[in-house]
Amino acid sequence: MDVLVLWEDGSRNVVSSNELKTDKYKRFKVGNKVHMKYNRKWYHGIILDVENLVGSDSEDDVPLSKLLKSSSGNEQATNRNELVHAEPGEVTTYNDLFISQAKPEEKAVLEPEVLPFINVGGDNEILNVDSDKENSFIDDYASPSDDYDSDADPPFGQCHVKTCKGEVFAACHRCDFLLCFDHFNEDVENFEGASEERTIAKKKRINKSKEAKLLRNSGQEYFSVKTKKKIPARQIKERCDGQKCKKMGKQCIEISDEMRQDIFNAFMGLGDLAKQREFLVRHVQVLPKKRSTTVNSDSRRKNSRLYVLTVNNNQIMVCKRFFFNTLGIPERTFRTAFSKITATGTIEKEMRGGRQRSVAVKNKERENRNEIEAHIDRYPRVESHFCRSSTSRMYLHPDLSLKKIYKMFVEEQESKKNTNIPSLTTYRRIFKAKNLSFLRPKKDQCSLCLSFKEGDAAIKEDLKDRYEKHILEKQLVRQKKSESKEKAKTDSDILCAFFDLQQVIYLPISQESAIFYKSRMSVFNFTFYNVATRKCYCFVWDETNGKRGSTEIATCLFRAIGQYVGKGVHTIELFCDGCYGQNKNSVVASMLLYSLAKYNTIKNISLKFFETNHGQNEGDSAHSAIGYALAHSGDLFVPSQLYPLIRGARTQPKPYTVIPMSFGDFLDFKTFSKNLRLLSVRQSEKNRSLKWTEILDLSVNKEEPMSIFFKYSHAEESYDKIVLKQRGGISHLIIDNLNKEQIKISRKKYEDLTALCKPSGRNRTAVIRTPELQNFFYSLPHEEDEK
Repeated sequence: MDVLVLWEDGSRNVVSSNELKTDKYKRFKVGNKVHMKYNRKWYHGIILDVENLVGSDSEDDVPLSKLLKSSSGNEQATNRNELVHAEPGEVTTYNDLFISQAKPEEKAVLEPEVLPFINVGGDNEILNVDSDKENSFIDDYASPSDDYDSDADPPFGQCHVKTCKGEVFAACHRCDFLLCFDHFNEDVENFEGASEERTIAKKKRINKSKEAKLLRNSGQEYFSVKTKKKIPARQIKERCDGQKCKKMGKQCIEISDEMRQDIFNAFMGLGDLAKQREFLVRHVQVLPKKRSTTVNSDSRRKNSRLYVLTVNNNQIMVCKRFFFNTLGIPERTFRTAFSKITATGTIEKEMRGGRQRSVAVKNKERENRNEIEAHIDRYPRVESHFCRSSTSRMYLHPDLSLKKIYKMFVEEQESKKNTNIPSLTTYRRIFKAKNLSFLRPKKDQCSLCLSFKEGDAAIKEDLKDRYEKHILEKQLVRQKKSESKEKAKTDSDILCAFFDLQQVIYLPISQESAIFYKSRMSVFNFTFYNVATRKCYCFVWDETNGKRGSTEIATCLFRAIGQYVGKGVHTIELFCDGCYGQNKNSVVASMLLYSLAKYNTIKNISLKFFETNHGQNEGDSAHSAIGYALAHSGDLFVPSQLYPLIRGARTQPKPYTVIPMSFGDFLDFKTFSKNLRLLSVRQSEKNRSLKWTEILDLSVNKEEPMSIFFKYSHAEESYDKIVLKQRGGISHLIIDNLNKEQIKISRKKYEDLTALCKPSGRNRTAVIRTPELQNFFYSLPHEEDEK
């Protein structure tokens, strides 16, 4: 049975009743309160409608606080994971595979008389669902199905904000409306201040057996788990005859009743059988017997015992009766404790209870653990695209999941006729212990912002100046980006563009299980996005033709600038993130000087860097579209199969332009930068130290072809500059190719890739079966010996 729920944050969601909890003895009826746990957080809401839905049994794994879901009281949904827009009087369903690029599929009517009045909280808190209200967040948005230009271009539509015709960038944080970049930024700013959902601690289960054990060891009254009888609490027993004990050298009479009660309370207060046994062993001395009363027969008494009690840090010798009666225990308790003493003088741990596993079982568990670890180690590790220096976590290919690799593990064990296969829980526990993950660290998570917002008063005071400067730089560069964008749209003389390197694409891509155990080839995609015309150039190469360093980035950027030579463009304004190894360095700066000298029509080039972890821009939409196309593509084996897929990832306004790059296309701008001796320049014109990692704005122009202008802050009004001393300029200089031949891959990767071309597995078939594709992998340059 499925239930339509209105949550506290205003979103609606169709959820299976199996995932919901109600108050005690309450049924799933309209108006009743429900709550649901998701990602360790509790979400609270009320039931709007109850209906048996026929459809998929897949789980609703979308965060409830970020989606606006709904369902019809008369229409039956086909999938619980469908995303919907709650427009007045209708519900528009969306495909949930990719929210920010969804396509309208069907409409259903939501009856307005579902629930006129609902009691949400107390008696005085009434929610009028159908009452008139002021314009809400949804009222500012157009219908999702009204603004699509073409049915042939489902991934890209127009912004759902009324009167806005901007290209879709991403989905809203609170619902699944599709927004352009400007409205997405505004939504982010408002969303960052939203309050977190309240969290409720998980109620601990009460184990009656453990509870009875704790009460018993503490000497308190308890109910026996087996007999269900009430067992009275232990009490201190009567004293001995003190005068008689005094004659025997015992000092029982010196311990008062109050002292006895304190000793009894302290002993029972230990509450742990092992500690109580240790107390007994420490207060009873076992000595060889001094005399024997039997002559002709062996005595059963082998030794003598001396009983002592500690009072005010002094040990007082007492008789056996006084000792056990004071502690309220029988002598058998001491004999058991004495038998637990090991040869090294320690007390054996309690062996009762818990899992009693035999040696064979332990060996089998150890064997299963070794098999699981060996299976996990067979999957190649993938280096993260971001945060490689700030995390030790390793990653598997993003197209894998824990259930998928466990399924392959089960199939492998079944092929070996193994009937004792470890459970998914065991597999998950061992997998997590190896510090592995399938998820990628998010570049947009700003550690400084999170530390300031989540820190206490002392941390906020310490980070206040850094945080305020950080936010100011973020706002200023976005303002400059908006101004540059508007100028480029109205003036064809100006080019405003964003460039970035997409996350690594790994080939081959296939759903055959054998491919996940092999290392794959890395393919890189550099995008250059013209924000005015929305034209995007994609420079694609694999790891045998180049790497992903500053020289490769500079070459692609040089060729991208060359695409606009002779087309009326005189001023180029570029924006990118501040990655030191790729964008913010002397290599890219030298390339800008060379471009200015090489291309006569270009008068000025500026490069502005976004603030760290705040580099969202319109060019990211190309990466999203390509990633969406890859996720829904079939098998891809070689880089040449990527070109048409990337080109067709967008159809409106124009497909992406793909430029394949070979090893001979990359220029050695790193050596060129050394020849210009850029790094040898230490002081600027204003006598400031030159720090490349702190530069936020670079600029070069024709009027001073040997000068590089820079700013350390976007708030600075004027540029500082450095002047290079190069006779004859740099236009006559020739830059050599970066690579003379293709780059060799490792021997292990070559063996893994060629193994996919050979028959294997139970079916004895190869993953890559086409001869032309097999020849590509067999001809890859590689190291002869594994290093």
